[in-house]
Amino acid sequence: RSSDLNINIKAVHKPAFIQRIAAPQAWSVDKNWIDGYEDSPRLAEDLPEYDGWTVIGECTHIKKMAENFPMEEYQAKLSFNDTEVEPFVNSIFSDSPFMCDTSAYLSIGSDDPEIILLRGGYYTDFPNQSKWIAFNPALASFLGWRPCPNNRFAWLNDSSEKMVESVFWRSGNINEFSRDRYEVSEGWMVIASKKAIEDLREVAILYSHKMIMRRMENNLLDTSHRTYRITHYKQAE
Repeated sequence: RSSDLNINIKAVHKPAFIQRIAAPQAWSVDKNWIDGYEDSPRLAEDLPEYDGWTVIGECTHIKKMAENFPMEEYQAKLSFNDTEVEPFVNSIFSDSPFMCDTSAYLSIGSDDPEIILLRGGYYTDFPNQSKWIAFNPALASFLGWRPCPNNRFAWLNDSSEKMVESVFWRSGNINEFSRDRYEVSEGWMVIASKKAIEDLREVAILYSHKMIMRRMENNLLDTSHRTYRITHYKQAE
C-alpha cells in the first residue's frame, strides 16, 4: 500500500539540534563510538527547540559514510506513562496506525493512551518518510483541537492557533553507500507550542522518554548498544 504513504510530505532542512556521529571532516567514527551510546549528550539535554516550538516527538536516523557504515537512531517523546513501552524492541512509540494508510490518520488513536503515535509496518523497505510520527488525533479531539485544513498532521485550538504539527527533514540520501567524509540523516519530529504543552499538563503528569541505539549497517540485528531513559518532564521557563 504505497500509493498514499507520502502524500504532500515534503522534507525541510536538517534542524540545527540534530547530532553528528563523527567530526565534520573525519573519515570514520571514533574507535569507541559504538560503546559510548550511554554517554550521548542527547540523553541528558532538555527537549530541543525548533523555530520557537518544542520538539515533543522525534525519530532520527544518522549514517556515516565510513567502513561498515556506522548508524545511530535516536527517539524521543512526551508521554503520560512513566514506564517503558512493552514489549520494547526497536521503538519507544506506540503502533496504533500500524500499516494504516496515511490518509486514515484522523481516524486513529482512540484505543491508545500515548501522545505521539508511529506509523509502523511489516515492510522494512518502506522509506523513513512513510514511517511518520504524529500527535494522537483522539487526544487532540479530547483537548478541543481541530485538524488544520492545509497541513495533514497539524492541529488548531478554538482560537485557530496552531498547537502541534509533524515535520519531516532530510540531509542527503540515507540509502546511499559510499566512502567519504560526510554523514547522511533524516527523520520526523512533532513540534508543539507552549500553549499545547500547557494543555497536556492539564491532562496528567508528563514524562520524557528517550532512546538511543548504535549499530553497523552490516549487522542490523545487533541491538545490544541501546539505552532507554525516562524522566519527569519539567518545561523550561
